[in-house]
Amino acid sequence: MRCLFSLVGILACLAGPASATLLCLGTDQHFLMTIDGGDVAFDYLDEERLTLVPPVDESEVLRSTRTYVLETGTRRLPLVIKPQACPVLTVQTPLSLEILVNTPDGLRSFQGCCLIR
Repeated sequence: MRCLFSLVGILACLAGPASATLLCLGTDQHFLMTIDGGDVAFDYLDEERLTLVPPVDESEVLRSTRTYVLETGTRRLPLVIKPQACPVLTVQTPLSLEILVNTPDGLRSFQGCCLIR
């Protein structure tokens, strides 16, 4: 199930049986990212299609730090997911995320926390 950036899409992901969907919120830069296997929605980028290589495997991401590549139409961005407690809002999530993004000020590291749904 692909989670969309709308209240309905987010609620559908929270309620639905999508076993390998990660819901991530930015901690330093405010962003929202959903990762459903290899399909990614990232509100910071205006790309139509984002793909994570390799796709997220829930059992692997919970056991060890994993490095991925987020592929857009024109870019390849490194993304790291770690199995470590991460506080965001009033919730402690089981995973932390870091992605390097090209911004107008140069390459920046975005940090976030993720839940598995």
